[in-house]
Amino acid sequence: MKKTIIIWTIVMMLVLSIVVASPPVPAPIRGYFYINDHSVAGYTIEAENLRTGEVISGADHIEMITQSGGFAFDLSFFTQGYAPEIPDFYPGDPIEVRVGGIDVKETFNAPDTFPYSITLRLSVDSIVESTLLVQCWDGSYVKEAGLCPAVTTTTISTTTTTVPKVTYVCADGLEVDDKSDCPESDEGFLGWIISIIAAVFAAAGGFKFYKGRYMHYHRGLSSYHDPSTRHRNLKYRHRLWKDGAWNCINDVTKIQKGIDLTQ
Repeated sequence: MKKTIIIWTIVMMLVLSIVVASPPVPAPIRGYFYINDHSVAGYTIEAENLRTGEVISGADHIEMITQSGGFAFDLSFFTQGYAPEIPDFYPGDPIEVRVGGIDVKETFNAPDTFPYSITLRLSVDSIVESTLLVQCWDGSYVKEAGLCPAVTTTTISTTTTTVPKVTYVCADGLEVDDKSDCPESDEGFLGWIISIIAAVFAAAGGFKFYKGRYMHYHRGLSSYHDPSTRHRNLKYRHRLWKDGAWNCINDVTKIQKGIDLTQ
């Protein structure tokens, strides 16, 4: 009986060590920022946990700089008071989200289901609006003119006249004459979620979303590749992403720590 208790104690300690070592569960927040109903790119978003006083912002997380579709961040970016292995510890904290340099903010209580959305709105007269945003040639709005997308031009060889051709590059890489011609897609938000997951799982190598595919890299290889690639070198042959994302992440975490997977 005593021997059985000792064995179960060892098993439970091993299980707890695996749970503690696992990466935190993603808790993404998707946000939108509007000035007079215009979605404006280029503004830095700040978020503060009013219970702990900790502040995170676009200065450290590029996802928190507004794009034409909004902004995003993950509650696990907070390093104080976040304990994913204790579900009832974090939810409920008051989180204040604000725009740097502008008096606009919203507060919400940290939820326990994700993703969660929040919207920041600012209504001003036309004079003030002109100091806060610029409309680009493609109809989008940005904080300052230098953030507008570049205009491409082509030359008609049969004449000496240069005719400007305005193109727009869609989220999937397709070039069209007008933004409205792009196919509908949620890849913009998917890119945010993946960038958040990449930040959360930074210990497990590098991750990025490229041409509609999820890529990663780790020690032993010099370039990004499909996480479901079966490597020839047994030392770096991690379990495939398609067979189980968490198993793949755990193996790559070991590779990043210099652990030989053949041992």
